[in-house]
Amino acid sequence: MLIDRGAIVREGDHWVATDKVAGIEIPDTLHGLLLARIDRLPAESRRALRVASVIGRQFGVTILESLLRSKTQ
Repeated sequence: MLIDRGAIVREGDHWVATDKVAGIEIPDTLHGLLLARIDRLPAESRRALRVASVIGRQFGVTILESLLRSKTQ
C-alpha cells in the first residue's frame, strides 16, 4: 500500500518515507487493507472477484470465464 502509492521508496538497502506518507490512511486490520486494495482494482477485476467468491474455494478458471461471459452477453 505504501509502496504502491509512493509513500515510501527504497534507497539502497533501506526504505525512506516521502512527503506522500502524511496523506495516507492505513487500515487498522488485514481485512481493511485487503478491502482497500480491492476497491482500487478496475471494475472488471472487482466483478471477477465477486463472481469467484460465490463459486467456492476451489474452481477451474473455465467455470469463472463462462460465468463472466454469460453475464456480459
